Amino acid sequence: MFAIIWGVLFVLAQFVDVSGRSWGGLLFATVIPALLSGFAVYVTRPSGKVQGRVLAWVAVGITVVGLVIGGVFVIRDGAKAKADRAELEASLATKCEAYSWPESDIAALLPQPKSTKGEIKSESSDYFSIEVCDTDAKQYADYVKSVQDNGFTVDYNKSADSFNAKNADGYSVSVSRDTDDETIMSITIQVPEKKEDTSTDGDAAKQDDKSTDTGADSSDANKQSGQSSDQKAQQNTNDSADFKSTMDSYEAFIDEYVAFMNKYQKSDNVVSMATDYASMMKRYSEFSQKVDAIDENSLSSEDLAYYTEVMTRCTQKLASVGQ
Repeated sequence: MFAIIWGVLFVLAQFVDVSGRSWGGLLFATVIPALLSGFAVYVTRPSGKVQGRVLAWVAVGITVVGLVIGGVFVIRDGAKAKADRAELEASLATKCEAYSWPESDIAALLPQPKSTKGEIKSESSDYFSIEVCDTDAKQYADYVKSVQDNGFTVDYNKSADSFNAKNADGYSVSVSRDTDDETIMSITIQVPEKKEDTSTDGDAAKQDDKSTDTGADSSDANKQSGQSSDQKAQQNTNDSADFKSTMDSYEAFIDEYVAFMNKYQKSDNVVSMATDYASMMKRYSEFSQKVDAIDENSLSSEDLAYYTEVMTRCTQKLASVGQ
């Protein structure tokens, strides 16, 4: 009777929804009901003193049923895990399709690759990323040389598979070959970190002092003040546009990051995703530094409201990872 109870519990346990089922785990869980049912058959043998041989064989049958059911679930979960990995790899794989090189100012700083097939990963006014297909070692080396010829020679770091450098204006570029598929070349470029420009305010102050000291005509002073106001208004407009572009690109990346991390945490083979994970963490760090560098106290009321709105959405999206 005790063996039957264990057998029934063993069968019921197979219907518990758990992840990571394996043959090893199933066989380990079979040990106790198998031993109990086997012992029951032994002690109820014809020459034995214990009755209940039929019940002993019932216990054996229940254990076998549990083993079969568990095996079906192991096969099912294995097939599902394989399908999930295939879907993940397909979603992360570069789509080698025809692309059009952007006409943006930031993309114009780079030479266009020889291959016309690849996938643009991200594009904005301050960030551009593309993966180019059908690029062999010679084409990669030639492209890196072209990038250097375009002025990216400051603080450079070069190897057989990667190249990082800046130009005189502080734009950062990174060119590398995919470790899993060396025919794919990754290219990224981003704008330099912005420094606060106080020259406009300084010039305005000097103009005001000069007007006071020399007793210039009031109409000239008003004209200079008007020009200074126009310059500051234009500067503020440009700064606001750049700020919103930065926030938009940050939120777009967070969407990409959350999608990747959810797939990463559900994967049964994270080792195969190590390269993509490292690349994603590097980009996450770069974007975080750009956003952290924003001085909230210097933002206009409109930009501060937009900053709060975007950061709130991004925080909620990051909190959804793994749920």
